[in-house]
Amino acid sequence: MKRALAITTILFIFLSTVGFGIYIYSKKKMTKKVESISFPNIDALTLEGKNVSTIIFSEFTSAKVFVFFDPDCEHCTFQIEDMVRNKALFNNFKVIFLSPASHKKLEQFVQQMNINSTSFIVLSTTFEEILKKIEFKVFPSTYIFNETNKPIKAFIGECSSQIIRKEIGYEKR
Repeated sequence: MKRALAITTILFIFLSTVGFGIYIYSKKKMTKKVESISFPNIDALTLEGKNVSTIIFSEFTSAKVFVFFDPDCEHCTFQIEDMVRNKALFNNFKVIFLSPASHKKLEQFVQQMNINSTSFIVLSTTFEEILKKIEFKVFPSTYIFNETNKPIKAFIGECSSQIIRKEIGYEKR
């Protein structure tokens, strides 16, 4: 009986240690060091068809969140649904969604997702433009900049609106 209890305890400790190690490793992979990230200067189109460069958003005196996404990406859809559902968290900030999808597809996506907050801006650009201007790895990718355009955090992969808002809340580091 004591031997079974000892084996169970050792097994529990071992599995807990392995599980915690996996958790820490996955957290490190989800975030990116921000020192090497500069404010994106990407040529894009508004949904109205107007040419714009994302550098204009550097003039805003609030935090900026750039979300690179594809409407066909399930993780992107989950993240954007979450952000739209919690749009009140972003009332004092600008969220710029950028996608290489066609203009028509983006318009349909915006309607389907009900992206209608003044804090949310949806732009289309080319995949080449994204690759040329940022260290892009996967959709969705989220980059957070403070009011002085200093990078705060980068998330590679799906990220919740609460985590994004928490990082914005600590922007004055």
